[in-house]
Amino acid sequence: MERKKYWMGRELSELEARKEAWAETEYEKRFREEMLGNPKAMAKLREIKKLSERKDVRLICYEKNPPCHRFVLIDLIRSL
Repeated sequence: MERKKYWMGRELSELEARKEAWAETEYEKRFREEMLGNPKAMAKLREIKKLSERKDVRLICYEKNPPCHRFVLIDLIRSL
């Protein structure tokens, strides 16, 4: 049974609450800006991309589906 969460006074499923919070806080935009502005983080993403050319690479997170920062990282790596 899916747990209910509350966001802005509304009862939502956990996924709905996450999506609402993600959008309301502009999380993806802020996370992308933070990553793109961090040279060490970008160097690590380039390292992951290079490794992925030789081996399978998996980014693992608690969340199975978007929204999740893992999907933003995958998109950033692919765009390098």
